[in-house]
Amino acid sequence: MFKIKLFPKIMAIPFLAVGLVILLFLGASTALSGGTPIINTDGYCFPVGGEYSYCDTWLAPRDGGERRHYGCDVFAKRGTYLYAIYDGVISKKYSGGLGGLSIWINTDDGKRYYYTHLNGFAPGIEKGVKVKAGQVVGYMGNSGNARTTPCHLHFGVKVNGTWVNPYPILKQIENAQERQI
Repeated sequence: MFKIKLFPKIMAIPFLAVGLVILLFLGASTALSGGTPIINTDGYCFPVGGEYSYCDTWLAPRDGGERRHYGCDVFAKRGTYLYAIYDGVISKKYSGGLGGLSIWINTDDGKRYYYTHLNGFAPGIEKGVKVKAGQVVGYMGNSGNARTTPCHLHFGVKVNGTWVNPYPILKQIENAQERQI
C-alpha cells in the first residue's frame, strides 16, 4: 500500500505559494504595461496606456477651496505606462512638493505638458532628453499630495505660458485614436 508522508505535503505549500506569487506578478506586470501606444495622424499619443478613466475637473476646488485644479486627473492601476504625448524634450524632472515625482515635456510649438504624481521615471528620462510621442516616460502612481488617493496622472498643459484645460485635448486624442482602430 502507498503511504504519503506528512513532510512532502508540508513542503508543497511553500512551493505552491511561490508559484502563485510568480503567476500573479507576471500577470500584473503584463496587465499594467499598457500595451502598444497608438500615435494618431497628428502625431499625438494618449499619455496613459491600458485601461483608464478621467473626467473634466478643470478649476475644481482643492484643499477646501484654497486653490484650483489646473489639470485633468487620469486614473489607472499603479505602474501603468505613461507615454510622451508628443515629440519634445524633458525640460524638468523632479521630486517633491505637491506633485511628488514629476516631469515637464516641452514641444517646439510652445506647449508644455506636465505629468505629476508618478510612481517612477522610465529609464533614461532626464532633463534635456528628447522624447518621441508614445515613448514611455514614467509610471502611474500617487506621489506627493496624492499619496492618500487612488493612483492617477495629474496631466496639465501650458500654451505659451498659460494653463489651459487639458480635457478637450485628451478627448480629441482619444477620439482620433478610436477612429484609427
